[in-house]
Amino acid sequence: MEVFVKVISEDLMTGERKLAATSFLTFVALSKEGKPVSIPKVIPSTHEEIMLHESAAERAENRKKRRKKSRELAKKMEIGLPWS
Repeated sequence: MEVFVKVISEDLMTGERKLAATSFLTFVALSKEGKPVSIPKVIPSTHEEIMLHESAAERAENRKKRRKKSRELAKKMEIGLPWS
């Protein structure tokens, strides 16, 4: 499950609001036995939710690629391979 977090700051004197931070957090729902379980699908309703929902597969693929590259780098560092 991917959760989008948006942090908005607000000047209490003027009411001006600004985007302060965004993040995507990934969670796995677990059964009582500690095994991954399916959860109900989310039905996006706002423009922002639809946009994020439609781009979720691309973000998941990018995470997999980054994870693979990180593992490869860690393996090189672990056994002392040259960087090239």
